[in-house]
Amino acid sequence: MLTADALRPYIADVIARNAVSIPPYPANAMRLRALVSSGTFGINDLSRIVKEDQVLAAAILRAANSAMFRRGDPVSTIDKAVAQLGADEVCRVALAASLGKIANGSGSLAELRRIAWRQALAGAICGGHIAYRRGLNAETAFVCTLLHDFGRVIGIAALEEVLRTQDFGESLSAEQWTMLVDEYHVDLGLLMGARWKLSDVILDVIANHHNPGNAHTSSEFVEVAVACDQIVALMEKCPYLLPHDLEELPTIRGAKEANA
Repeated sequence: MLTADALRPYIADVIARNAVSIPPYPANAMRLRALVSSGTFGINDLSRIVKEDQVLAAAILRAANSAMFRRGDPVSTIDKAVAQLGADEVCRVALAASLGKIANGSGSLAELRRIAWRQALAGAICGGHIAYRRGLNAETAFVCTLLHDFGRVIGIAALEEVLRTQDFGESLSAEQWTMLVDEYHVDLGLLMGARWKLSDVILDVIANHHNPGNAHTSSEFVEVAVACDQIVALMEKCPYLLPHDLEELPTIRGAKEANA
């Protein structure tokens, strides 16, 4: 019978051989963020980068026509979509769309990767709103909460590599796979963060979201990530949430935040 104990040596070997598949940080998302951070850009500059990536262009148009951002007639051009969303939201959509493409690739555990990505994206959306209510940088919170558990996606890819090279003849349940991935997701997230040269704030959130008391200067963003994890876990149990459901979470600060 296949067990987690039987798989651990193979996972450790993949990690030790540096054979974990970590894709490069999304190039266009990085270009957009660098451009916006420079403070010297226009709508045409952002649009030019978006138009180079078909997946990103489609995501920008979809976001601009969503209930949250649509104003009046449907948006049909990239220039108008970028103008409607604004620079920061374009950067957020670019990062989410690029990572989503990575997370939604094929593989023997593809469904687990999709679940992990869905939870990460839901948490990131919540993180931006909570950060705004707490007077924190919403963009930083969005990226922190989007990436703090992305080690799960990397871990699932490592398991897929083990399954590709070893014939175990049987499988584990989805719950068992998830528990196994969770054992490694922080270390793999930090490995990913080092390769992507992520900021100290993001690395602190990745390292300490299960141990908030160990957080350093980024404790407020760690607390946002913890709150988002609790919200996402609640959503998995009960897809339709009311504000009073959120108020009962220990990490949510009152009715005003629950209604965010």
